[in-house]
Amino acid sequence: MVTNRKIVLHPLQRLFGEDFNPKLFIYTIRRSAILLILLPLMTIGIAFFYIRYTIPIYEAHCILMIKSENPAQVLNLQKGLVESNTKLWAEVEVMKSNVILNRVVKELPLCISYFKKGNIIDDELYRRSPVVIKTEIKDPVLYGIHIDFNFKDENNYYISYKTGNKTHKISQSFNKTLQTPHLKITVRLADYLQGKFDNDLINNNYYFIINTIKTESLNLRRTKNLTVKILNPDAGTIKIIYYSRHQVKAKEICNTIANEYLNYDDESKNESALNIMNFIDDQLNNVG
Repeated sequence: MVTNRKIVLHPLQRLFGEDFNPKLFIYTIRRSAILLILLPLMTIGIAFFYIRYTIPIYEAHCILMIKSENPAQVLNLQKGLVESNTKLWAEVEVMKSNVILNRVVKELPLCISYFKKGNIIDDELYRRSPVVIKTEIKDPVLYGIHIDFNFKDENNYYISYKTGNKTHKISQSFNKTLQTPHLKITVRLADYLQGKFDNDLINNNYYFIINTIKTESLNLRRTKNLTVKILNPDAGTIKIIYYSRHQVKAKEICNTIANEYLNYDDESKNESALNIMNFIDDQLNNVG
């Protein structure tokens, strides 16, 4: 005699099929509960730190048009395009040369880099430093090293640095000259702090780095931050691109490269014209 039994299915079995084992599923979920909670929290944490501490990179660019001064090239009577491209590549190399970059470093406040120490990332204070420092290096060992700077109060400060295994810590008043065996330094408060000193500055830690013109120009040339390329050979245009973590610094370096190139080009043309005039005068004097 065959008896029919009514099988009662678990709701999950009705959803996933009779072979589904709800007890095993619930057991697995309980064992993995911690992982299921930690995984999204870890993902959110990583995303937060990435957004919070990733420094944005700014791009500044400008475009220069190099005009041909050869009428034959304008009329395309002599392999004008080839000659024009050759001239453009030559001008690209001039813009990236130490001749131009040295002038850029002299024009901008790049010989001293100011920083504010952070818990994770140090902040470069380009055009935002609370002090303005003038230095005269006596010992080249100080080039490129961190020189710590701290406020004692609104009238005094102290600096510290290492030479070998020895630490030097010296204090001085603002606007007065401080001399050590390694450097001569004068520090004044930035213009925006004159008459309104912020006591919070005393709690911050700063440092500065003294750079040479040669070192900074090489840094500009060798880093991937600077790109100079031909934009349109037919139009004779060259594009200068500079990347930096600081918007103002990127813009100023890019614009200054363009301006110093134009100044250098004018000086070269004036010098050539002067040489021609001197040559003509010499020839006339010889004839006379």
